[in-house]
Amino acid sequence: MMSSSASWSALLHGRRLAYTVLLTLSIGIHAVGLHLLATVLPSIVADLGGATFYAWATLLYTIASIIGTVCGGLVTARLDLRRGYLVGALVFLGGSVGCAMAPHIAVLLLARTLQGLGSGLLVAIAYNMVSELYADVLRARVLSAISGMWGVAALLGPLVGGMFAASGWWRGAFWVTTPVLLPLSILAWYTCPLGRSRKYRALFPCCGSLCWVSECLVWQRVARSCPWCCGSSWLVAPRFSSGGLFIVTPMPRTACFLYSHCRSTPL
Repeated sequence: MMSSSASWSALLHGRRLAYTVLLTLSIGIHAVGLHLLATVLPSIVADLGGATFYAWATLLYTIASIIGTVCGGLVTARLDLRRGYLVGALVFLGGSVGCAMAPHIAVLLLARTLQGLGSGLLVAIAYNMVSELYADVLRARVLSAISGMWGVAALLGPLVGGMFAASGWWRGAFWVTTPVLLPLSILAWYTCPLGRSRKYRALFPCCGSLCWVSECLVWQRVARSCPWCCGSSWLVAPRFSSGGLFIVTPMPRTACFLYSHCRSTPL
């Protein structure tokens, strides 16, 4: 019987060792992918061009990872932890290969979006593993390990990207996750439990995320092209509900600062 204050070593007993390695490294891969671009992106722009789209590589990765995280619960429910993890890993690997072999900045942006979608799925499945594979007394420890991995990735990501940028081979920054993710996929296949798929009548959750993303992009563009919008006391903002309805919402003056900031920040 497990004590109410479980030790850290309890995370490494039996099959929990494999689970802990899977979820912490999955979070680490996502976080490293988010941070490494800061130091390698100047080399990418110098090679492929597209300085106008300098910020889009990070923006698309972040948006796609949010969508992937939202859809992760559905993927796990329709498949299971084992097959859902493989789907996320394959999507992420496809995006990484596309980034590493991109001949043009547009191809890199598309591959970066695919990479973000896969990393979002991995993050969602990792947190799903916490609730399904760990006892209640261990979950605080697991979440602490995940938080620590975010800190490590924040230091390691720019360092890895800077090493490849300094060597003149920026494409290697996207290949570096392959030797890590392939063994993790094999480990997930042999250790994650199989489960029965569940069907849902609800709409695909990605619809709400896509509507939210569309709203952010549209209103950032509006704020950049219509300075007079930010000077009014109220803004009439279009919002898209999850069902695809177009409604109009008044925005108070406190939101004007956000649109002013968006207008001054290049997309």
